[in-house]
Parts: sequence; structure tokens; C-alpha cells
Amino acid sequence: HHQRCGTLTSNNYSTMFRERRGVSDLEDNLATLTGQQQDDDNMSDDDNAAPEMQSEAELDGEKEDPFLMAIDDLEGRVVAALDDVKLHPGVRSNSSQTVQAELATVLQPVMEVAAHTAPSVARTYYRGVGAEGVEASCEEVYQRVISDLVLPVLLEMAQSDTIPAKRGASLEFFRGLWRECHKSGSWLDNNQGANGGPYGSGIVSKLHHNAQQPRAQLRRRQQKRLAREAELLRYWVQASIACTTPGVFTSDSAEAAIGARGVIAASASIRPSLKHIAQRIRDADDRGANRVFGPVMKMVEGVLKKLFLNSNISKDSGVEEDALRSACIKFLEIVCLCCSAKPQDSSSRKRRDTPDDFSLEDLPAGHPIITREALESIAEYAFTTLRGLALLGGQRKVDLNLLSDMMMGGQNSPSEQVVSILKPASLAFLEVESSIPPGDAENALEFNLDRANMEFDFFLSQKSYTLTINALATLSSNRPVFFKEGATCLGRRNADPPKFAEDGHLTKSAVLGIQSQLRASCLTLLRNALSVQTKSSQILLKTLIKSDMKVQAEKAQKMAQQTMSLKTAGRAARNRANMFYEWETSADQRSSKRQRETDDALAKMRAAKAARGLGHGIQLPTSMADSIDLIMANLQHLPSKKPPRSSKQSSKQNKTPATLDSLVDAIITNGASLAQEEGRWYSRDGGEAWKSRMDGDTYYELSEKLLSTITAEDGPDKKRSKQELAAIHSQKTLFHKQCKVAASEAMGRIISNSTSSRNPQLTKFANQVGARLAWTLKDVPVSSNLRPAQQMANETIQSSKKRLAEKEKQKSLDELASSFPLVASCLVMEATTTPESDSQEDRPSLGRSILDEAYANSCYEEPGKGNDPWRKYGTSLDLFVGSFLHSGERANDKPTDNDRKRTAAHLSGSMQQQI
Repeated sequence: HHQRCGTLTSNNYSTMFRERRGVSDLEDNLATLTGQQQDDDNMSDDDNAAPEMQSEAELDGEKEDPFLMAIDDLEGRVVAALDDVKLHPGVRSNSSQTVQAELATVLQPVMEVAAHTAPSVARTYYRGVGAEGVEASCEEVYQRVISDLVLPVLLEMAQSDTIPAKRGASLEFFRGLWRECHKSGSWLDNNQGANGGPYGSGIVSKLHHNAQQPRAQLRRRQQKRLAREAELLRYWVQASIACTTPGVFTSDSAEAAIGARGVIAASASIRPSLKHIAQRIRDADDRGANRVFGPVMKMVEGVLKKLFLNSNISKDSGVEEDALRSACIKFLEIVCLCCSAKPQDSSSRKRRDTPDDFSLEDLPAGHPIITREALESIAEYAFTTLRGLALLGGQRKVDLNLLSDMMMGGQNSPSEQVVSILKPASLAFLEVESSIPPGDAENALEFNLDRANMEFDFFLSQKSYTLTINALATLSSNRPVFFKEGATCLGRRNADPPKFAEDGHLTKSAVLGIQSQLRASCLTLLRNALSVQTKSSQILLKTLIKSDMKVQAEKAQKMAQQTMSLKTAGRAARNRANMFYEWETSADQRSSKRQRETDDALAKMRAAKAARGLGHGIQLPTSMADSIDLIMANLQHLPSKKPPRSSKQSSKQNKTPATLDSLVDAIITNGASLAQEEGRWYSRDGGEAWKSRMDGDTYYELSEKLLSTITAEDGPDKKRSKQELAAIHSQKTLFHKQCKVAASEAMGRIISNSTSSRNPQLTKFANQVGARLAWTLKDVPVSSNLRPAQQMANETIQSSKKRLAEKEKQKSLDELASSFPLVASCLVMEATTTPESDSQEDRPSLGRSILDEAYANSCYEEPGKGNDPWRKYGTSLDLFVGSFLHSGERANDKPTDNDRKRTAAHLSGSMQQQI
């Protein structure tokens, strides 16, 4: 009864005990005198007999106790949700979400009860007096719901469940529970005051925050919080250890998948575990620190064994094995960050600190086993291992005999077991590095590693290789002790990057991606001021110059030198630099009042010039009514002739009078007609070549002089001399060339309108007109806006020749490109343009219109001697389909180009529908 009702004060408890004892003695004496004492026949002499049943009054009291009923309700909700998880088949029931999302949804009630509902019930239905009653109720709820039910069941699921998805769900549950328990009003809430933590609502006012708790109460609550934190961390770490233990599943893919989940859980739990250990050491609780440090080091040991001693993972691993290896490499980076010292610069330390961050400075001194030297040795060997993975492209073969001797050497410290795994892997790389010139030497980049004759335990894929490079760059930037070695390693690997080989383990796109990542990382490190301070900027500069990035490298080095000089400069120099950086970062924000006034004055002046038709050419008004008003306002300002031109142009062109037609043309074309040559009769403002009539029906016609010139006969005539005939022939040749240019530009405008139009009906009509013109205009060159499509067509033809074995088809493709360049360009137009939105993916296809036109021509063309009517359609179809395939090849050649990726993805998705 005392345990259920809560803890009372000592005075009240002693008084109540004496009163109840006196009443009990009096009732016993009265029962003896009146003969109402229980008969001896009802008593049992058996020592193993069951205890006496409680009275009905006591049972009714327990049933009606709201606190106990609330706890029973919480346990029932948790048990029901855990039963649903146990009965789940481990396969998703619908395609809308993954099996991990389904299991997380099933476990959501357990999370809510454990983190929020349970502490709310404890402080709502508490029994007893004051704060001590609330604490006793919270302790009982936590013990029954969290310690005795939720944590053991989830750990058992992570250790012994036969379905990998459920093990992964249990690991994710521990991570989510840790995050939720730190929120206001939950078990690990760190808010100070009597209303903080699970003992209040979690909303600590300013008055309660400043009010001091009693010293004994504050100490007691902090100890309870640390105990709960340690319990949750131990369960979390044990679950991770269970999933990284080898031999969990018989299937290699399943074991690799759950191993990757376990490594991810280890990466998430190592920082809070080390922070808890540091707090225990700070409180002089060495035994509490050891209870967490031992499992943490065992967890690190399990992850390293997964990386270096997992014989089930082959050199050419699959997706699950690659995910496991990538997670292990990321875990190595986190270990290096936690077990190394931060930079001493206060500004960088303030910028990079987060509540969950941990470094070597956070570990207090004084513990006999958990020392900074032990963790620092782990970080050193782990970083050396990462350098070896980056430089060699994989892990060089480790002597298992040496590894077993080191692991069985009888070390007493848990950290020494971790070092015994990392040390052979790092020594295997240091043996190779000893044959390379040092990073400070002039010939630091002149080395040749014979990787073909090396034995490797495993190779890195593109994903794991990229993570290794990022890990080295991150560690070098955030930990100055690693900068020089990390920069030297990346510079050497950039000078000798991985190369593509037919029998290699990396694809061509993977090699290009890794090389790009190496160059970007070297440039980032060179821009850091530590490159100048550690004297590693020279090797980074040399390797970037070797990669044809001299301009970028010199700018980065200059920035690093400037940043380094500002650290020792005076206040005036730092203020000037700060002002410069503010101007650079706030280019779109006008800070000063004078700058705003200047910008507003310039905007008003430009608006006034535009209204008067001045400025950079005549500004095109927004509507035709505004254009007419502008024309009428400027009629009185018409000059007698056009503006003078350069001296290279003939003086005849300058004598052309400025008329109303030329002014209207200049305004409508936004001044483009003023810059055009009059010799180009096929363009707007063709001078004397065109005549327009506005009376009645408006139409345009060529001048009689031009018509007579192009229709004149250039045959033998006695009345004309040879010079005249040659001039007529030259003029006609020029006219025909200009006709082709005019047709090409008109075709380009049609295609531009087709691709930019938002109306599907107009696009379809423009495609049909363009297809008919493309097959009609033979030997007409393409315009400037179709040049990329023509280049794409030529590349597609060269690529298709490698796939086509028939010489006749190869010849037909060349003839199509030379005779009908417009057709070839329009067929591959879709392979050169990227759809801006999903709505543009269903727009009518220009290539389809070209094929329809070719099919119609083939149907009506009669077969002749040596003439295949379907040859034109078949060749067009070969080029059209070949553009789809070549688009994917272009995306693979340049994997960092997002436009090429989007175009290839769009074409591959619509290829089946198009065919």
C-alpha cells in the first residue's frame, strides 16, 4: 500500500503507522475475546501454499484507483501495438509506401505512449504529497511501461526476429524514441525548474526558470534523468550490436541489408553515448561510464569487423553490400570527428558547434581507462585507413594471422580491441605510402602505384568512393590536425585518378564522377586558409593545374592567402574585408539611403528615355495603340535621311530617305530594321527590293528591277558582252543562295514558334507545315537556331553506323544528312531540347510529323529501277530511333550535366510510345 500510494514525509509516515498499529492491536484483542478469530482449520501447514487472498475491499480499491487503471490502459495499448508488429508478415501491403513506413506506422502508438502519454499520465494521476508524489508516480510509470515492457520487447525484436524489416524498424524506433524523449515534458527533457521534465507540462515560464529548486530535489532528478538516459542508450547500442553481428541471416543480401541498418544505428548512437560517458566522468561516476563505454566500443568493433573481416562480401558487391560498405565508411568519418580535437579558432568553433556534437575536448580527464589518448589513437588509425581507401581505391589485403594475433593479445581496455582491428588495415596502406615521395617534396606528384599487382580485400564503388572523398574533405576542413595529410592524399589521387577499363569494377560514368569529385574537393581545400597555414597549398595547386584548372586554382589560392593574412591583420583591414564581403553577399539588397536614391533616379531617367523613344534603340511599346501614339508624337521630329553609317558602307545606302514606312518598321521591329542590310531583300526593310501597296488589299511585291535581273537570260547572246553575261550569272547565283538562306530562316522561325507555343493545336499545325517544308527544301542549309540539332544528327549517324552492319543503310544515313539537312535536324530535335515541365512532355512531336510526311511520300512514290520507295522512310526511322539511343550515350559521357540526364530520361520514357 505504501508503494502504490506514493512516498510520504517521515513525520506523517511515523504518525500514521503508530495510529494504524494501535487500531490493529485493539481489533485483534476484541476478536480474541469474542471468539471471532479465524479457525485453525482454515490455516495451512504447507510452506508452499499460496498466500492469502486479498479482501474484497482491497480488490475494489485497486480496481477503482485511477492511477493503476491508467497504467493498465497504457500497457494494454502498448501490448496491442506490439502484437500487431509481431503478426506483420514483413511485406508491404500496398504499393503506396514501403514496408519500413508501414512498420513505423504500426509502432507509432508505442512511440506516443512511451515518450508523451506515459509522463502525462504520471503527473496527472499522481498520488502522494507534492513533488515527491509526482516523482514516485513518474518512476512507477517509467518502470512498468518503459523499462519492463517497451525497451525489452524492442530489443528482443532487434536481436532475434527472423524478418530483416522488423529488425530495421526496431532500430529506427530506438532512434525516434531518443529524439522524442528529449522534447518538452518527456523523460529526458533538460529544462530546469520545478515545472521542467516529466514532472511538469514542460512549459517552463521565465519565473519558474529563474526560480531555484531545492538542492536535494535537483540532484535527485538529475540522477534519475541520467539513469534513464543510460538505460535507453544501452538498449540502443545493444540493438545495433545484435544487427552487426555476423551470421545473423543465411542470405547474404539479407544480412548485408540488416547490417547496413545496424551501422546506421551505430552512427546515430555513438555521439550521444560519448556525451553521456563524458557526463558520467564529470560526475565522478566511473562505474556508470564503464557500463556505457564497454558496449559502445563493442559496437564500434562490430562495425569495423563488418568492413574489414566480412568474408561474405565479394570484391564486386551488389547493392546491399555496397550500402553496407558505404555506411561503414560514413561511420569511420563520425568516429574520426568524435575522437579528434576541434580547431582552436573561437569563431569557427562557435559556428560549427551543435547540441549533438562531440569532440575530444568534451571528454574530461581523470578516468583510468577512458582517456583522450585512447580515443585519439582510434581516430589516427581510422583516418589513415580512410586515406588508404581513397588513394588505392580499395582496402589492401590484410594479413589475417597478424590481425588475429593482435586481437588475441590479451588487451584489457575496450579501446585496444578497436585499435587491434584498425591498425593492420592502416599499416597495409602505410607500407605503400612509404614508397611515395613526401608531400613537401618537389616531386610529390611523380609516383606510380602498381595497383594491378596489389591484392585487395575489396574495391570501392562509385557511392563508397564518393563518401570516402567527402569524408577526407570534411575531416580536413573541420579538424586541422588532419588537414595536411588529407590534402596531400586527395592531391595525389587527383594527379593519378581512377581510369576506366573494360575489365575494371568501375563504369565509365562512375570514373568521370569520381574524377569530378576529386577536383572539386581539392579546389575546396585549396580555398581554405589552412592550406596556406599547413603549407599544403602547393601540392593542391600543382594537381589542379595538372587537371587544367589553373585559373580556378590560382583564384582559390589567392582567397586562402587573403583569409590567412586577415587573421593577423589590424582592425581596419578586417573592417574593410567585412564591408567587401557584405557587398558581395547582398548584391540584390540596397543598404544605404544614398544608394536607394541613386537607383531610383536612374530608373526614372531610363523610363523617361523609353517614353521618348531614346536609350538603347527605340523601345518597343507594350501594345499597338502605344506604338501608334509614339509614331504620331515623333512625326515632327523626322530627319531628312537615315542616321549616318560607317565609312565602309557605300554612300548610296546613306541617301535613302527616312519615310513613315521606315519609321513604322523601326518601331514595330524594336529598332532591328535599322541594323539590317538592304541587300538582304528577303528580310524586313529590304529597301528598294520590295514595294508595298496599302490601297484596297494590302500586298507586297518585288521591284521590277530585281525581277528583271533574276529573270534575265544568261545564255549566249550577241547583244551582250561576256562581262554582262558573267554579271547576270553572278546575280542569279547570288539570288538563289539568298533564296535558300531566306527559306532556312523561315524554317527556323516556324520551328521556334512550334517549340515555344503553349497551344497543342498550333504546335501540331506548325509541325505539319515544317515537315512538308523540310522534305521540300532540298539542299537548304539549316539556320543558326537549328545548328545544335544538326550537330546532334551528325553524332547520331556516326553512333548508328557502329550498330548497323549493312553498308547500304550507312550510306543512306549519310545521303539523308547531306541532301536533307533540315529533315535530319528536325528528326533529332527532341534529343536536344529538355522539357521545361511535365505538361510539355505530351506535346506533339516534330520527329513524328517528319516520319508521317516521309511515309506519305513513300506511299505515293512509284518504284523504279534501283529506286526503293521505302528507303526514305526507313532511313528516317533509323535516324529517329538512333537519336533516342545516342541521347543516353551523351548522358553517360557527361554524368554531371542535368539537362542531358533529363532529356535522356524523357526520351527513354517516351520511346516505347513513340515506336
